[in-house]
Amino acid sequence: MNRLLALALLAVAVFPAAAASRPLDAAPTTTYSVDASAFLRPSSTDLLVRVSSAAGAFPDRLEKLQVKIWPTRDGDAQTQNLFDVPLSAGVAEVALPRLSLRQRVEVRAHVKDGSQNVLDDETTVQYAHLGAVATDEPHATQAGVGVLRAGGNAVDAAAAVLFVLNVVQPALAGIGGGSDVVVHVASENRTYALGGRERAPANTQPTMYQGQTQARIGFNGYSVGVPGTLAVVDEMLNRWGTKPLAELLEPAIGHAQDGFPVGWFLAREAALGRVAQFQPEARDLFRPGGVPLARGSTFANPDLAETFRLIAREGTDVFYRGEIAQAIVDAQQKVAVAPNTIANGAGRMTLEDLASYGVDVRPASHLEYKGYDVYSSPPPSTGIVMLETLGLLESKFPMLGDSSRGYGFGT
Repeated sequence: MNRLLALALLAVAVFPAAAASRPLDAAPTTTYSVDASAFLRPSSTDLLVRVSSAAGAFPDRLEKLQVKIWPTRDGDAQTQNLFDVPLSAGVAEVALPRLSLRQRVEVRAHVKDGSQNVLDDETTVQYAHLGAVATDEPHATQAGVGVLRAGGNAVDAAAAVLFVLNVVQPALAGIGGGSDVVVHVASENRTYALGGRERAPANTQPTMYQGQTQARIGFNGYSVGVPGTLAVVDEMLNRWGTKPLAELLEPAIGHAQDGFPVGWFLAREAALGRVAQFQPEARDLFRPGGVPLARGSTFANPDLAETFRLIAREGTDVFYRGEIAQAIVDAQQKVAVAPNTIANGAGRMTLEDLASYGVDVRPASHLEYKGYDVYSSPPPSTGIVMLETLGLLESKFPMLGDSSRGYGFGT
């Protein structure tokens, strides 16, 4: 089964609206203004103080900069006084300890230009970029973050994440499987569900496994579904993406070609007994010399890198109608591990099955839960089970989660 869990928001550089600067000096010779912005970082907060003048000139320093940091609840502000603070193109940057989101910061800047200009402003702490990427693998997360920083949107980031996951966690995610994707389009205020699950080949028969035991079935080409992940990624990029497919494949190509440190999940998968039953190409890839990949060792997959390069050059048609499509059909016809085979294990997928694959685009399933709008993929995705569960909790068992009735978290 393939999973694609990529959650991101459109990356937007944020400069919070500041209160109007207030020159306190009675008669300054030059009219200055100041704007303050505070950006949250992993271990600190960056305070940017921008000073401009009506004459278009920037001072080269602030004679004094006073910073007041207010607590998130009741209490007095912490005050810092800085002197002779240099400005670069009118901007002073001050490193503060890591503050809380929305925490209030006040600044008072002294600009000496003949007379003393004393300017006040305040701001609240914001994220440097409004965006988030979440996966369970750091290389994939960083690929998504890189796309957002380069000006891409959530859809672009999700595609890059998927391709890197294909490299670093091939048992969980990849273009050989299927994916359900939920996309919220803010400009339309609509939420779409794109269905790209694996599908049974047209020649699949309901009696193929009739009378067979699990031991007899084993590995076989019957179980190989027509892959939909690449089609659904292409569909969402065509509808809402801003970056070309080739650019979004670059991080994955780099990891596949140059190698990366093996994570715990890939090491665990390589050690499973079933890997010994894979076709020789796959078995030798994950167990070079018969030894499973070790966590922390460097793993490269140059054949996958070349596959991605081919898609980058020729587009998704090469996967569903071209050279890669033929390779898929040939491979699933060979998937059989003796003696656990049925009908020689030969798969029934054809080039026509791949060429006719289409993505379903539907409204996402929706539920209102405790004042929130929750969206998920409709059937056949199991997301509907989550929505049904939430609905039961709210309508039939409203006491659950109510600590006053003894049903709090963990009970």
